Amino acid sequence: MHLPLDRTSPTPLVQQLTDHLQTWIGQQRLRPGARLPSIRALARSQAVSASCVIEAYDRLVASGWLEARHGTGFFVAERKAGLAMEDAQPWGEAGDGSWRQFREGHDELLKLGCGWLPSSWRAATELAQAVRQVSRGNPQDLFDYCPPLGLASLRQQLHKRLAQLGIAAGPERILTTHGASHGLDLLVRTLLRPGDTVLVENPGYYNLYNLLRQHQVHMLPVPRTAEGPDLATLEVLLMAHKPRCLFTNSLYQNPTGTSLTPKVAYRLLELAREHDLRIIEDDIYADLQEGPATRLATLDSEQRVI
Repeated sequence: MHLPLDRTSPTPLVQQLTDHLQTWIGQQRLRPGARLPSIRALARSQAVSASCVIEAYDRLVASGWLEARHGTGFFVAERKAGLAMEDAQPWGEAGDGSWRQFREGHDELLKLGCGWLPSSWRAATELAQAVRQVSRGNPQDLFDYCPPLGLASLRQQLHKRLAQLGIAAGPERILTTHGASHGLDLLVRTLLRPGDTVLVENPGYYNLYNLLRQHQVHMLPVPRTAEGPDLATLEVLLMAHKPRCLFTNSLYQNPTGTSLTPKVAYRLLELAREHDLRIIEDDIYADLQEGPATRLATLDSEQRVI
């Protein structure tokens, strides 16, 4: 078996090996039940390390293309009748089935309903250089647990970045997460209890809606206008229900794409003070904004904005 591995390609050898083997199986050049070369034999024929072959085989086992038999080797797995159709299906569903998104393999399509950037926007060379630099550092930094708040050097850089945006937040007040949804989940678990009431924008972020439902938090929808949350509706809801929090996007709100105006922002902060409201500002698109922008965290003088 000879597979055309390209050592000049930015794609890692293990990924190339995995892709070629999967293609062979998909084209039935390797039939179900066929035994693959041993790890040592394939590593020798492809001039790669044994660990490279092991990882490729493990990936194919995990995705159902191969079957590992103890003491015997790796064999092409029997593919169920409906599995090929499921693999080709480009759609995925949210927890309640109400929202669909494109999975990988559709890079030519703009994913307007999500926050993924086009592949062509990724600084692949710079990211690869950063990964290499990190891998040459202290091995403990790679394998040991970070402090609970996150890596100190990373929080220091985030502090500097936030300062450039006019947001005063020392490193000790910054907590790193695995993404915006993880951050929202931590906030809901920490600040809210089942039965609490919060304000959400309508239309708004479907993941947030699902999260609040799972925690049995009651949501009051506030219409999103071109200038931000509808203030008239907001004031009525504040008077009638005394909600704990308002969840909002200031810049490029998902899914409307609208941004907060200074007039609405100042009034939001006044209402938050009057009604003892905490505002959770989801600003995941901060780096897409060039020039001045209106952010609640920048204007917040009473520390009501997270």
